[in-house]
Order: sequence, then structure tokens, then C-alpha cells
Amino acid sequence: MNSHERDKKAYLNATPMQRDVVRRLLCDLLACLRAQYLSYQTSHWQVVGGSFYGNHLLFERLYQSVQEQVDQLAEKTAGYLGAEVLGLDHQMDHMMAYTEKWSLVSCNHRRGLQSEADLQRAIRAAYEGIKQAKAMTLGLDDWLMATANAHDENEYLLQQALAQPPVAKQASVPTPPYHGNREEKLLDSTPQHALWQTKYGSKKYWMITDYDGQMVDPYGTGFGKKRAAMEAWEVVSKGKLASGGDEDYFYKDPAKREVLEFAESNAISNSVAVVENAAEHDHLDIPESKAIEEALEAPPLPTEIAKEPGGAALSTLNRYVIDSEDKGAAKGVPMNEARMARWLGELGG
Repeated sequence: MNSHERDKKAYLNATPMQRDVVRRLLCDLLACLRAQYLSYQTSHWQVVGGSFYGNHLLFERLYQSVQEQVDQLAEKTAGYLGAEVLGLDHQMDHMMAYTEKWSLVSCNHRRGLQSEADLQRAIRAAYEGIKQAKAMTLGLDDWLMATANAHDENEYLLQQALAQPPVAKQASVPTPPYHGNREEKLLDSTPQHALWQTKYGSKKYWMITDYDGQMVDPYGTGFGKKRAAMEAWEVVSKGKLASGGDEDYFYKDPAKREVLEFAESNAISNSVAVVENAAEHDHLDIPESKAIEEALEAPPLPTEIAKEPGGAALSTLNRYVIDSEDKGAAKGVPMNEARMARWLGELGG
């Protein structure tokens, strides 16, 4: 058996017509995913405003998940049809068509929802077209289904970020902030806060809201794990959040503490570059000099954190080290001890 025959066994065993259908549909789907990755990454850089930190993290989560799917589909397509079908020139034509369409939507979240709708159409077209051509494999069937399901979750998160909390009503329990074709169940409440369970498709999420229906968890996107939600609810039920003493909850974790500090700073962003870009496009409602001053006073960027003691060994995890036998990592210990002592001093502890 020659090398060509050995290599060919790795490819899809199909007729030329079937291979052409698979190539066309999978390459379009791959281009849509790649365009979506770039769109989400750009939104991650561009978000500004009072919800900057939560949106910054949301779009980072989205583009990182899509990047993994891009790699999976590209490798799967190359395995079925050969790497030559992944030529960048053809991919760029399809990617440009998607990004030009999405660029007409100015809102980052609505642009994301448009990309999710187009992606679901591309997944459905690939699934139905390849199945009709009788070229579907079990592995590809499973991947397409799992990817469609994962993007249902992306759509849910974007819809949550867009939703406006309802006007507070005269009731002792907050109104849930998100409605629609989802089942919502009240698990527990206090006069100031409520814990909600939301079912979206096959997935469940837990949310803690205040009286106005506003999310109060650090990232603003709900809890995917019941244990995490119940732990946070324990904090609420003991009165730490209800009494306004949020600090005990945030001080436990440097990252969460800095979320609180960023919220209290009222800064548009902690990146001067983001502020300057917003000023250039007339997206600021305060003087540029003031916005830059607030950005400089806000908690540091991840790139700045990585330059602090211990960063060479641990990158941004240097914020968490409290003891280490590694000399490089141990450089972060005095920094963290001093920061935690300062925070505890503010609490009077």
C-alpha cells in the first residue's frame, strides 16, 4: 500500500457529490465561526460604560469558547476532506460576508445575537444538507448538535446582558429580571433579595436579584452551578448583602474585590486606550481628561497585574499566591499579604 492510499483512508468515504456538499457546508460554517470569534474579540476590546467589567468578561468568555470550536471544526474538516479545502482565500470571502452584515449592528450585544442567529442557521443547513446527502458521520452529528446547544447558552447570556430590570413593584419579593420562553422558579427570598432558578432549554441557571430585579452576583450572568448559587445565597440570607455590607463577600477573593472597587470607581474603563477610543468616536458623556483620570485610578488591567511581583512565574495568578516554594512565585506573597492586611483594616478586622 502506497502513502497516498494510507492517507486516503483518513478521509471521508464518499462520492464526489457528497464530498462537495460536505465541503461547501462545513467551510461556510467554519467561516461563520471564525467571523464570530473575531466579532466577539472585538466587542471584548470595545465595550465601555458602567457595565464595562461584566461585559468585558462576558465577551472574553464568548470568544474563547468559539475559538475552541473553530479548531475542532477545522481539524474535523481537514480529516474528512484534506487540509487543502481550508484555504484562507476562500475562507476570507465567507468571513467578510458575515462581518460586513454584522457591522451594520452598532450594539455589541445585539451584534452578538445576530451572529448567533446566523450561526444557528449555518449549523442547521450543514446538519440537514449533509444528512440529506447521506454523508453524515456519528462524530459530526454529535459535534453539530453539541455546538448548537452551546450557542443556545451564548444567546441566553447575551439576552440577559441586554435585559432591563423591571420597575420595582410594591411587593416584598423582587420581580425576576428576565422573562420569555423560560421557566422561572423562586427558591428563596428576603425583603431585599431573591434567589431565582431559570431553566433555558436543557440547562439551569441560578440568579440572585435585589428588590429592583437587578442581578447582584459579581459577573451579572447568573450561576451555572447550584452549589455556587447556594453559597452566594448563604451570604445574602445572613444579611451581609441585605444590610449593605457587600465587602465581606468581595474581600474573600482579590478578583471579586477588584470588581467591587471598579464598580465604586464609576470609571468607564480601566484601560486608557479604551477611553481614548471611546472619546474619538464621541461615546463619552464626561470630559476625556476626567475619564482618563478615572481609568488610571481604577483596578489594574490583567497585563499590568502580570507585571507585578510573581507575575513572571504565575502571570495574573500572582494575585492569589499566599505561600510557595517556587522563588519566582513567592515574590507575590508580600504584595498579597500587604493588600489583604489593608482590606481587613478597612473592615475593622
